[in-house]
Amino acid sequence: MQIEKVEKSIDFENIAEILRIVSHPTRLQILYELRGGKKCVCQLLSEIPVSQSNLSQHLSVLKLAGLVKDKRQGNMVEYELTDNKLIQQVISCLENT
Repeated sequence: MQIEKVEKSIDFENIAEILRIVSHPTRLQILYELRGGKKCVCQLLSEIPVSQSNLSQHLSVLKLAGLVKDKRQGNMVEYELTDNKLIQQVISCLENT
C-alpha cells in the first residue's frame, strides 16, 4: 500500500498582500477594534486618533482587500471583520502581546 503525500497549496502572493495591507498601524488598529463585532465609524473614531476622512480611506482599503465588510443601518454604516483565517490569526497574536 502506497501512501500519497498531499501537499497543501499555499498562496504566498495573497498572504504577502494581506500582510502588506495590515502592516499599516491604523489598519491594524481598525482590525483590532473590530474583533469584538460590528462598529460604526463614530465608534472607531473614538478609539483611533485619526480624522474621519483618513479612517474612511483605511476602511476602504480593508474592504477592497476583503478583510472587512460593511452594512448600512439607516444613515450609519457598520463595519465588521470577514471570516478571513489569516486576519483572525493576526488578531489572536495582537491579543496575546
